[in-house]
Amino acid sequence: MENDTNDEKPLISVVIPFKKATPFLYDCINALLNQNVREIEVICIPDAQEKIEIQDARITVAIKPGTPSAKRNYGVSIAKSGNIAFIDDDAIPSPNWLELGLRDLEKEPVIGGPNIAPANENVRRIASDLFLTSVYGSLREVYRYKPVTNKKYVDDLLTVNMFVKKGVFVEMGGFDLDLWPGEDTHLSEELKKAGYNIYYDPYLFVYHHRREVFRSHLSQMWRYAKYRGAAIKIGEFKPFYLISSFALILAPILIVLSILVSSLIAIFTFGLIPLLSIIIFVDYYKRCKSLEGSFLGMLTVWFSHITYGAGVLYGIFFTNVSTATKSI
Repeated sequence: MENDTNDEKPLISVVIPFKKATPFLYDCINALLNQNVREIEVICIPDAQEKIEIQDARITVAIKPGTPSAKRNYGVSIAKSGNIAFIDDDAIPSPNWLELGLRDLEKEPVIGGPNIAPANENVRRIASDLFLTSVYGSLREVYRYKPVTNKKYVDDLLTVNMFVKKGVFVEMGGFDLDLWPGEDTHLSEELKKAGYNIYYDPYLFVYHHRREVFRSHLSQMWRYAKYRGAAIKIGEFKPFYLISSFALILAPILIVLSILVSSLIAIFTFGLIPLLSIIIFVDYYKRCKSLEGSFLGMLTVWFSHITYGAGVLYGIFFTNVSTATKSI
């Protein structure tokens, strides 16, 4: 039964934090309003008074300045449904996103899926996507950015595509207000400690615009890396967090040794990067059929790992995180 009003309790409440309305936001809202599931609530949370240029009784605008964590917590606190979906304002849900999400919530109280790049992105966004969806970039977390069908449970989810039972979210205290980015990873860790499984559905996807290389993409890598480094000090450690940092430290050591000790070390050191660059370029070209995109993608791999490695080290030594500030 279709119901385009909000008089009855919705089946699900969708929380969208943002600073100001953009064309991407309207794409997101329109896609939500046209889902197979009609009994929904769309909670839009800007920094200040914002007029949403879409008239629909299912839309709620609630002002809440602050971090995305604070906005999402507030959105959950006013949500009318016991089922919550999180999505970013620059993401577009697939047509049956809510239907699949509600179905999966019957299996587990915390579920999510990948965020994939929309079609017809510009070449700088394509380069970013090539990095994120390859083992050269995301390593074991590639499931975040493309469907991986042999996975059922994962270590964590991103808030661009996350569903949770409201009762479980409240039980965990919501997202930590002092964490951004990294609030979703920290919540995932807390959920696992509490005994909850994090269910992954590769068919439950959203389209998510990538950051353009290089400045915007690398800024995002730096923010993620600083959190990962700081999070190590609060016990959230996985060995692969340090791969880029280890390589960054090892590189100058090999260069010095190649000069002072052995020409074989020099051949290895100065031959490895060109060889890997060719392998990455060829692989990326097979995927995108663009010389420019493949070249930018290959450069993105090196620049991203340098940035990420430095960011993790910076986070370890110069960034502190608190995990005690809750608001729900």
